[in-house]
Amino acid sequence: MIIQKTGNGTDNTVSAFELEQSNLLRYKLRVECLEVTRKLALQLSTASFSNKGNQALMERAEEALKASIQRQFGRHFEPTRQIPGGPDPYHH
Repeated sequence: MIIQKTGNGTDNTVSAFELEQSNLLRYKLRVECLEVTRKLALQLSTASFSNKGNQALMERAEEALKASIQRQFGRHFEPTRQIPGGPDPYHH
């Protein structure tokens, strides 16, 4: 079991499987958001915004959306250590 602190000071007990599934779902959502952003940027750039000035604008907009998604959902990093606070058996 893993205990997670919530924002209101209470503890929620979840299994490692539930935590892994939650992290996987968040990762898939981020990937889907980025794919939708790319598709939308491509559609807009090929529609009536085909000149070079607007293409640069669309690239900056895509970068801004990526940064916004990253701030909202955080960076995806999952530690592979199995022993909290102990030595990593796979190191060296």
